[in-house]
Amino acid sequence: MKEINTKLDKILNKYIEEDFFSFDENINKLYINFAFHSNAIEGNTLTLEEMENIFTINRFSEKKSIKDNLEIFDYKNAINYIVEKAKLYAKIDEKFVKTLNSRVLKNTGSTVKTVLGTVDSAMGEYRLSSVFAGNTVFPDAKKIPVLKTKFFGNYEKIEKLTNIEIINKAADIHFDFVSIHPFYDGNGRTARLLMNYLLQLNNLPFIILKNEVKTEYFSALKKTRKSKSLEIFRNFVKIQYYKQLESDFYSIKKQENNKNIFLSF
Repeated sequence: MKEINTKLDKILNKYIEEDFFSFDENINKLYINFAFHSNAIEGNTLTLEEMENIFTINRFSEKKSIKDNLEIFDYKNAINYIVEKAKLYAKIDEKFVKTLNSRVLKNTGSTVKTVLGTVDSAMGEYRLSSVFAGNTVFPDAKKIPVLKTKFFGNYEKIEKLTNIEIINKAADIHFDFVSIHPFYDGNGRTARLLMNYLLQLNNLPFIILKNEVKTEYFSALKKTRKSKSLEIFRNFVKIQYYKQLESDFYSIKKQENNKNIFLSF
């Protein structure tokens, strides 16, 4: 644990020193990659290139379903929402989370009818019945009011933390949110946005949990629930973050060196 903290802190300081994410090119690439993997984990079939077209010129892919296209269009707007809110240091409260989830599902949300009433998932409304994913059964809907109050209380104060403490907090908010699973749809995608909102608030680059590690990702969540030790999921997130930043760091430096060689002629 200490080793990954040291390595991660060191490479984050490099990013800060080099000021990599003051460049629009690097930021946009990061957002597009994040959207690609966050939605691919949930089954979206658009390629990275197709997503880039939606992000840059609002061009939908004719080869893919309208639902897959709209999911990315909505996610682009959800990313813009947290980026703009971070500039205002908006607090994470009920309105913030409901608005964020409604952005994720704006054009693909559905109406769910239950014995207790009808829920429009595109409007950021909490679920009224039980939900499950695989073998995981999430808390009864009746418990959501109490759980959400505790949830918001845990993330009221997130300033004056070290980089590692911020990342731990980001992993925690992700885990806590998906463990409550307050909505009928979009919980995973919303959780990954909330995780990155904390980083955005503290001027740190987004964490991308890649589709290639989907099995390990879900396993880390399950092991954390079973053991009730947040360190398991925190460690998973930090290892993935370090791998991402290390890869991006050398890729950006290589691009810069190539540009310098070209300019010298």
